[in-house]
Amino acid sequence: MSLREIGKDIGDVDQGMRMFTLRMYQAAQGSGYGADALKKLGYSAKEAKELGLMPIGESLDILINKMNGIENVAQRNTVAVMLFGRSAITFMPLIEEGLKKGPGHGHRIRDPTLEARDRHR
Repeated sequence: MSLREIGKDIGDVDQGMRMFTLRMYQAAQGSGYGADALKKLGYSAKEAKELGLMPIGESLDILINKMNGIENVAQRNTVAVMLFGRSAITFMPLIEEGLKKGPGHGHRIRDPTLEARDRHR
């Protein structure tokens, strides 16, 4: 699913992606909200570091799909805010659509800008 297919322009997700990138850096360092969010998702410190070092597009896919499995809406929203900041609302349609299909059946997020960013890391 692309961000444009759910009515989101890359401009809508820019701030959230900046925050997500910071959170993945924190996870790789084992500190801050990034590490805390991944701990809430059940990842060990070693797994969090590995996720933090992955290309952003890959870690985004994995974590969006992982959030699909959180049935408690308040907990799911808390983790989303920890990962994306105030822009979490932008990513909720991706998480919710995955929930309709069931845990583990989320979407591969495709966006040319994110893919280009990952190729140049």
